[in-house]
Amino acid sequence: MSDKLSRELIRAVEASGGGPVQIDSEGNSFVVMSIDAYLSLAGLDSEAELDASLAAVQTAMEEVRAGKARPMRDVLDELKSRLNVSR
Repeated sequence: MSDKLSRELIRAVEASGGGPVQIDSEGNSFVVMSIDAYLSLAGLDSEAELDASLAAVQTAMEEVRAGKARPMRDVLDELKSRLNVSR
């Protein structure tokens, strides 16, 4: 597997100001963009913030797998009950 982008694809991303550029290939659709465009789209200021966000998501997923999470509906129902909210 090659993780290199073709020169044509790099030029397309650059021409779009960093992307995103949609690519359709073999019945699948992909989006390619520069890391700067991705960070901006995600509302992040740096790759360090991206790394921290991804680590937080990974930790949360591990907690869900370990049974340390509750369904959001249950939490909301409990809050409604505690706060005497009818909706």
